[in-house]
Amino acid sequence: MKIVYVMWTLAMMPAVWGWSACVPLCEGRVGAAVPDPSNCTQFYTCVDGVTPQGPHACNVLEYFNPNAPAGGACEPLSEAPVGYCTSPCSPCDFPCDIPGQILPDPFNCTRFSICLQTGELISQSCEADMYYDYINHECTTDVTMCYTSCTECTSYCTHPGQLIPDNADCTAFYYCEPPYKLHKTCPDGQNFDADTGVCSPDVECQQCLFNVTYDEDDLEDYSLW
Repeated sequence: MKIVYVMWTLAMMPAVWGWSACVPLCEGRVGAAVPDPSNCTQFYTCVDGVTPQGPHACNVLEYFNPNAPAGGACEPLSEAPVGYCTSPCSPCDFPCDIPGQILPDPFNCTRFSICLQTGELISQSCEADMYYDYINHECTTDVTMCYTSCTECTSYCTHPGQLIPDNADCTAFYYCEPPYKLHKTCPDGQNFDADTGVCSPDVECQQCLFNVTYDEDDLEDYSLW
């Protein structure tokens, strides 16, 4: 019965292409540099005016100012507007805000999701050997149109006080204070539980073994993203 209801719901809902995704905006901006909405210390370049390339990191203690002369530049972090770097978004989170929204699957380029009136997301698949083009909202054979802003083995800070796992070390985690994150270690014999935000001896180590990003740059134990 639920399957029938879902199919009827999809048939009745108009497709909605726009969404408040956490992605760099390159459309129509050939050669421009645009901010990384998930990290104020990084930016992307728009080579063809459609697809972003990057991210590129500013120097330590710098942020990317999109309003700087010549189309944006890295400037001292101390000069950033108040609050500019403290509320970033996560490119892996897609809120189901509007029924009918078509959303890319952040972890599987051959799939996409449709937002239902209940707030649930129903996953759909492109045909064999096709990929979901998140810009033109269609399945295509062009793999370069995949949504790549979300890195599965990266944890993103989105608000102060947040605790996120260190995907390279099960026994460690980060305390978020955007745009900084403080590296912390669990007591001996314990692993960090990303679901509860606490260290526990009962948590199994599920270390990410591919595409691991580990930032070793630090300032008094603090790391820029």
